[in-house]
Amino acid sequence: MPFTISDYITCSIQIISLIAYLLVIFLLISSIYHKTAGISTEFYIHFVANGVVDILSNVLDICIRRFLTWGCFLEFYHSYLWIGTISPIVYYSTMGNCAVGILIITLNRFLQMNFPLFYKSFWNKKVTIIMIFFQIITPYISYIYLVNFKVTLVYSEERDYFYHSMKDQKASWLNSLVMCIWSGSTFIISFVMNILNIRKYKEIMDKKKKSGSPTSKVYVYSFYCCIISTSLLMVFINSSIKLYAVEFANKSLKELANFNFEWIILLMTCSHPFLIIILSRDIREKLLKFYTLNQLSKIRVIPMYVAVVTKSNVARH
Repeated sequence: MPFTISDYITCSIQIISLIAYLLVIFLLISSIYHKTAGISTEFYIHFVANGVVDILSNVLDICIRRFLTWGCFLEFYHSYLWIGTISPIVYYSTMGNCAVGILIITLNRFLQMNFPLFYKSFWNKKVTIIMIFFQIITPYISYIYLVNFKVTLVYSEERDYFYHSMKDQKASWLNSLVMCIWSGSTFIISFVMNILNIRKYKEIMDKKKKSGSPTSKVYVYSFYCCIISTSLLMVFINSSIKLYAVEFANKSLKELANFNFEWIILLMTCSHPFLIIILSRDIREKLLKFYTLNQLSKIRVIPMYVAVVTKSNVARH
């Protein structure tokens, strides 16, 4: 199946998002390393972790699913079927990582805005590391059962491309069920916290004296909360559709659900770098300062000195 206009648009968004993500991630890592992040240190760490997961999710979507859709490296995928065997574990687990990452960063904002004293004493670097380990490891544990199932390449006559599919449809059914549980639970919890976060954020902005700025920021923050909640809801709905399709052996509907994950992943992962830049004036100012030519020109080459050992030097020491 050749490139379509939709593919060009999707790839363009992913490339632009990747560049924006990397720019923000390098800035945040620099702020964390030089200890200039202040009370936002833990949030920055979570954002960097989520950024790595989001980038990985898009890369895996291209390597595992869309290369086959475009007809690229078919001989390679046919020759190395073990890649197909591990692909569901990696693919679904990474989507689970994204969902849990959204939940954790929403919880971080919820506690910081609504319970600042508790947040300051509780959410330290140790808790941050534990949260990241939970985000990464738990989805993989939930899909570890897939090592016992085989994967094959299936040709879709309706859509004219190959895709990986579980030989045992029970495994495909379990995949969709587990993703329903992950996306459904994270959506419900995140949705409730996002509503409370928007209310609290509006209260905070109303207390500020600058005219115009508070209202616009509330709209942008509400838009951000809406996007992440909608993306989790779409994962849940699409996983439910796939679960239904597998249960009733509806191949066409199952293929449609697989195809839908393309733009759902796009929605779930590619908006974050742009939204944090829009929402945070501090991030915008740091980005401009960090990537200006004046700042880059301050980077100096560290001279290398070679110590010459002589008898007199040895005698002194």
